[in-house]
Amino acid sequence: APAALVILYILFAIVGNNFFTWDTAENILQSAYYIGFMAFGVTFIIITGGIDLSLGTVMMCAALIGAYSFNAWGLPLGVGVIITLGIAMIFGLLNGVMIAKLGLPPFIATLGSQMISMGIGSIITKVQAQTWPAASAEIGGWFKKALVRTKVFDIIPIGAIWLLVFFIIAALILHKSKFGRYLYAIGSNEEAARLSGINTANWKIGAYVLSGFFVGMAALFYAAVYSTITPGTGAGQEMHGITGVIVGGTSMAGGSGTMVGTLIGVFIMSVLKNGLSACGLQAEWQTFFTGLSMGLLQLKEIPSPLPQALKDFGKAYLFEVTDSAGLKSTMTTMFLFYIALIIITSFILNKTMFGRALYAIGGNEVSAERAGYNVKRTKFILYTAVGAVAGFTGMIRVCMASQSIPKAMVNKEFTIIPAVILGGASIFGGEGS
Repeated sequence: APAALVILYILFAIVGNNFFTWDTAENILQSAYYIGFMAFGVTFIIITGGIDLSLGTVMMCAALIGAYSFNAWGLPLGVGVIITLGIAMIFGLLNGVMIAKLGLPPFIATLGSQMISMGIGSIITKVQAQTWPAASAEIGGWFKKALVRTKVFDIIPIGAIWLLVFFIIAALILHKSKFGRYLYAIGSNEEAARLSGINTANWKIGAYVLSGFFVGMAALFYAAVYSTITPGTGAGQEMHGITGVIVGGTSMAGGSGTMVGTLIGVFIMSVLKNGLSACGLQAEWQTFFTGLSMGLLQLKEIPSPLPQALKDFGKAYLFEVTDSAGLKSTMTTMFLFYIALIIITSFILNKTMFGRALYAIGGNEVSAERAGYNVKRTKFILYTAVGAVAGFTGMIRVCMASQSIPKAMVNKEFTIIPAVILGGASIFGGEGS
C-alpha cells in the first residue's frame, strides 16, 4: 500500500494538470477528512470479521439532526455537535446489539440501520436540507474555523492535525490496548476467543459503538467541508471508507489489519480522486477505479448507452407484440418473459447438478469439495451467469426507458437483496428457492 500511494502520486504529478502543487495537496487532505474518520471506525469492525453498511447514511443522519437542533430548536451549536456524536454512537450501539446479542448477520443488521437512519434524518428535518453556520457567521462561526478553516503556522490545515490526532488515538486503541487485542482474537477465531474467557458479545458491541463515534466525527467534518446536508443521502458513502480499509491491507475475513494501512488506503483513495480530476476525467471514473481497486485487493458500473439498433431489437422482441396492441400487449409479453425466466432458473436451481452444487457449497463448502464438487469452477460459472443476467437487465432497463440514466441502478441492490431474504433465502447460504 505505501508503494502504491507513492507510485500514484508520482504518476499523477507527471500526467496531471497542476497536480504537484500545495493547493492540490490541501485538496487531497480535505477530501480525506470524513473518509478517514469513517475508515478509522470501520477498521475496528472489519477486524472482528464484521461489516457496517450504514456508515454513510448514519453520518448524514447525525449531521442533519445536529444542524436541525441549531437551526430549528435554537440549541447552542456546541450541543448540536454533541447530538451529532451521540446519534452516531446510538446507531453503533444498535448495530452492535443486533449483531452480538440477537445474532443477526452484520450485513442484514447494518442494512436495516442504513434504511432506518435515512428515514429518521428525513422525518426529523421534515425533508429539508440543513446548513451548518459559515465560518464568517457571528453565531456558530467557530465550528468551521475549529475544524477546517484554520491553518497552523499559516501552512498546515487544522483538519490535518485533527486527522493525525485521532489516527494516533485509534492506532493506540487497536494496537496497544486490551480492547484491540480482543478484537483481533475475535476476528481470528471467535469461538476460540469465547472459550478462552473473552466476552465476545460485549467487545463486539464496543467495536460498533467506537465506530459510531468515528462516524460522528466524520459527520462533523463532512458538515464543515460541505456545509449543506441533504436528507435521504449518504447511501454509497460507506464504500469509500470500507474501500480505504481494504486497500490498506485489512482482511475482510477479520483478524488482521493495521490502522497505518487504513490511513494509507484513505490517502490512496483521495489521491486517486484528485489525480483523476487533474487528468480531466469526470467523477464517474473515480467511482470505477474505486470499485476496481477494491475488487483487485480482496465493481461500480460505468454505464454506456446501447446502440439504437439494440434498443429497437429489445423493444421489438421483448416488450412489443404489435404496434396496434398497445400497452396491454407490451405488459403481456413482459409477463410471459418473466414467467419463462422463473421456470428456467427454478429448473437450473432445483433439477440440475449445478443447482445441487450451489446448495452443497452454501451448506458447507469444505464438505462439498470433499464430496467431489468443483467449488472454484461452480463459483466462477455462477458469478459469470449473474454478470450476464445483470447485463441483460441493463439492456431491458434501456429498452424500457426513453434514455439511459447513468445512476438509475445505483443502490438498487439494497432493494433486491432484502427481497431475496424476505423470500426465504438464508444469508448464510444453502437455503432458498
